[in-house]
Amino acid sequence: MAASPKLETVLFIDDRIESFGKVVEDFTHAGTAVVTIEELAELDEFLPKGQPFDGVILDWFFGNPDNADLAKLCLTKIKERRFVPVYIWTENKGHFEETFDEGDFPRSCITCRGKDEVSPENVRATFEEWYLASVPARLATAWRSAGAASLEGVLYALAGLSRQDALSALRVIVKGEDAEEVDVEHTVTMLERLFHRQLVKQSPFREALLELLKEKPAGEGGTAGAIWNLHMYYDPQDQLVRNGDIVRWKQAGEGLVGLVVTPWCDLAQPKTEFLRIIRLRESTKTEGRPDDRVPLPYVSIDGKLVDKEARFHEVATLCNLSVAEEIKQKEKVKQRRIVMRYSHEYLLSNGEKGTLERLSRLDDPYRSDLIQKFVSHGSRIGTPDVR
Repeated sequence: MAASPKLETVLFIDDRIESFGKVVEDFTHAGTAVVTIEELAELDEFLPKGQPFDGVILDWFFGNPDNADLAKLCLTKIKERRFVPVYIWTENKGHFEETFDEGDFPRSCITCRGKDEVSPENVRATFEEWYLASVPARLATAWRSAGAASLEGVLYALAGLSRQDALSALRVIVKGEDAEEVDVEHTVTMLERLFHRQLVKQSPFREALLELLKEKPAGEGGTAGAIWNLHMYYDPQDQLVRNGDIVRWKQAGEGLVGLVVTPWCDLAQPKTEFLRIIRLRESTKTEGRPDDRVPLPYVSIDGKLVDKEARFHEVATLCNLSVAEEIKQKEKVKQRRIVMRYSHEYLLSNGEKGTLERLSRLDDPYRSDLIQKFVSHGSRIGTPDVR
């Protein structure tokens, strides 16, 4: 069985460190190094060095007896550099509960204890108890170590290829208006695949993961929507239109949502100026759902998770006007220097002109499963029911 993760280093951020020597002493005797921070400038100097630390103890009124502005600034700076659980130890717990904003830091990774309820002698014990109950904290040490080793493995694997072979393995070219450009998402996907192959070889990480997963979750229920959204959707962070994109556009004053099913190769070459989009409607949520629709639960739209379903009989066809002009000018596919983008203008199915907005992209295997069901549904022959 893998051992529980050990706290190697913690940051203790308080402008009265000299008053809490007992806290530092307890951590030190337990084998945990303590980096003390008494001014914001010290944190600014420490973080860019990239030195690892596993947790933070923070005074909510750090540097200011009247408000928590500096403490919140500390959270922002820490969040930008490293994932760590934060233990707020303060003289005014009520102020924390009233003013803490989840936009400042993930609520599951921050806790608050009053200095009147947890004495200096008990800070380490209560910190470690809470720390070991955090799933990300339990994974962090083993994952960081395995991730570092896996990254080096990927680099050595690429180093085993010639320069030309390495570039050929990673690079896919798409055509832009002015020049060719690299499909960065494809490259990242390839690197991610290589990284995954290395990661599964890391025995300590596998053991730590198995130990954690065998534990029964505390409490009941959970936020199923957030879990499904994490599994099913992501944002590619570019302007290229791809199949599996969940898009929104306005037509006749109505906001419409759909899922792109035009093959990526047709969009990137381009071989067509038309974009085929399955309409997404509100989910019926009924038993015996017809075969012409597939549920897409917990799609994020304007910050809310909503249930949708792809309806195969409702297909919108939009014409990319930039691509259409390119195809008109250059009949041979190899001469075309463009790829569909969200910055382009489209001719909508009702004759209006408009633009598309990508909300997210359906990830595999959900994307491939939905498109396979769409193709299968469209290719049905069907036979009469004779009675």
